[in-house]
Amino acid sequence: MFYKIAIYFISSLITIVYLVAQTDNSEGEKEWYELCGKTIKTVEGLKIHNSKLPLPRTQVKEIGLKLRVLTYNIHNFRGYPEDLGTEKWNAMLPGKRDSREKLDLQLGALGMLDAHIASLQECFHDKQLQLQLINQLGYKASFFPASYHRHCAGATLSRYPLIDSVNLTFMELYGVKASKNKSEFLAPMKRFLGRSLVRLPGGQEILVYGGHYEPNSENELALVKQIYQIDRALQRPMIWMGDWNIERSHHLYSWFKKIGLVDGFMYLNLPHTTTSLKGDRSRGGIDYIFCTPDIANRLESIEVVSRGPVTLDPNDQDSVASSDHLPVLAVFRF
Repeated sequence: MFYKIAIYFISSLITIVYLVAQTDNSEGEKEWYELCGKTIKTVEGLKIHNSKLPLPRTQVKEIGLKLRVLTYNIHNFRGYPEDLGTEKWNAMLPGKRDSREKLDLQLGALGMLDAHIASLQECFHDKQLQLQLINQLGYKASFFPASYHRHCAGATLSRYPLIDSVNLTFMELYGVKASKNKSEFLAPMKRFLGRSLVRLPGGQEILVYGGHYEPNSENELALVKQIYQIDRALQRPMIWMGDWNIERSHHLYSWFKKIGLVDGFMYLNLPHTTTSLKGDRSRGGIDYIFCTPDIANRLESIEVVSRGPVTLDPNDQDSVASSDHLPVLAVFRF
């Protein structure tokens, strides 16, 4: 009799834990989407939205801020190697999605990087974990749901006020046909492209673009060009960063120079080493931080970070890195 009561009690406890976890996850989903930027689908809609933004401030102070800017593909918070990470994260009660160990790893990674502004890619899964992360690190955040590759949603994190955030993932690009039998415009971003307006302590406002791109999509780069041309009228410096999935040898890389964007690594004459932790390390760097020429001379440093929780411990075969990418961190002076 006692055995049956014990079994019943344990089963009930597991059920309660599962239901509580499901409720927490549901609340997390709701809160995550409430922090999402406004979706804009047309060029005209973007122009109208831009026209409602305040004019740039004329009184801007130089305060010697060393602005730390980060781009990081966080691999859906899965850790790397993925199999080992999954094994560790699943060592928990049924229904509990986020283990303390997993959260600690991500807190350690982003805490070490200590960025003032960050663009994160692959942010769809573990929304509750993301909310815990930004709350514990003190970030303001805007999330950007993705399109075709839903798991490739993105986020912009900021220590400073986010004046405006828009999701440009679903913009319609005119003059491009999806197929012979479809309409003459196309929403070309298969992952995501988000824009945020950040106000720094000295009053300077910066347009921050975070994106995750297809490796062979001229349509996406054509959209980047179109948005760039429209947004230049806002008269704010721009920082474009993210996972471009192309190396400098790729024929589409030259587009950015033609548009007018400056590659941070090239500007400082620094080698851009691989940003991949996978076996294809010869693939080179595919994560970038670009800026407009008006703030290029404010760029003091840029690096691919390969230390601490963002990489594997060579002395521990069971170590888990926070992602299969290495982050890129730049410092601008304002």
